[in-house]
Amino acid sequence: VQDMQFSRDAFGGSAPLHAQDTVDALVALGRRGLRRFYADLAADPSLVDAVEPHVAELVRNVPAEASGREVPVTLDTGECPRIEVRAGGSAVVFVGVPSSLARGYFDLAALGEAASAGVDGRATGRLCFDCVPAGVGKQTVVRWLMERGVVRPGHVLCLGDRPLGNDEGLTLWHASGQAPFVAVSESIDLVPEELRPWHVGGNAQGSADVLQGLHALLAHAASTPPLKASPCVDARSADGGGAGDGKERAVVAGTARDLHAAPAASLALQPAGEQAVSEEMRMPPVTSQSGAREPTSVQHHQWSGPASPPVRRPPFTLEDASTLVTAAAAKTKVQ
Repeated sequence: VQDMQFSRDAFGGSAPLHAQDTVDALVALGRRGLRRFYADLAADPSLVDAVEPHVAELVRNVPAEASGREVPVTLDTGECPRIEVRAGGSAVVFVGVPSSLARGYFDLAALGEAASAGVDGRATGRLCFDCVPAGVGKQTVVRWLMERGVVRPGHVLCLGDRPLGNDEGLTLWHASGQAPFVAVSESIDLVPEELRPWHVGGNAQGSADVLQGLHALLAHAASTPPLKASPCVDARSADGGGAGDGKERAVVAGTARDLHAAPAASLALQPAGEQAVSEEMRMPPVTSQSGAREPTSVQHHQWSGPASPPVRRPPFTLEDASTLVTAAAAKTKVQ
């Protein structure tokens, strides 16, 4: 699902795209890096010893000729290594190098000063390195929602497994406490020093443990059954959804290629007693060229159970996040 309203508003008309010459240069850069990685791996299989076992096994099973043949440009997920060029040049993705090693193989400075200034390169998921137009990131989504009052500082918790990669944009409000960030990276080595006290690990399972703890926290505050909310994940655009219990309303906003491969979400908590769902909070409907109404970024779903008085809760704090991290980390380690 692509949110056309977001594309128009967040970027002043249309989302930025790579020029064709930049795409060509990135493809050449990606091919060099992928060939070099597989040549290094053939010479020293221990190169990936510190990588997650299933990822290490995957790259070790890539045919030896991968270091010599031309890496294909394709969206076929059965190909590895490969380079993906997304529609219109919105992104160029190198697939096949473990994300923890990617920086050593894809040096954007090789594009030249002018070209590299227009590209942001970020490790994504397990085997991807995304090259997107400079300024495009998850922070764009969160900032846009904040400007519209959908996400409010003090009522949001961000989760991600690549705070040194494509989730970096979700960490920008952590230090101020406006939007605490919890890292669910499989290794603490993937987390910057200042965020390590908020590291849970476990990826998708760690995310689930944090969200369950958050639901319990809200349920305790409201003296109601746990809040039910499900992250809506979209690989290429802002998308969101949520569920509420009549006292707290949840909105999930964020982007990830796959929740199980790269969990990243931003959970906004908005007491219904403070602000009712209004047209300003809802994303305006988008009409396609065919006249059909397209899905918008955020949908609010009201609890259909018995009505009860609104419960006001203080803004979510870093201390709250620490409590969730401690409980979720212990649960993740036990499992």
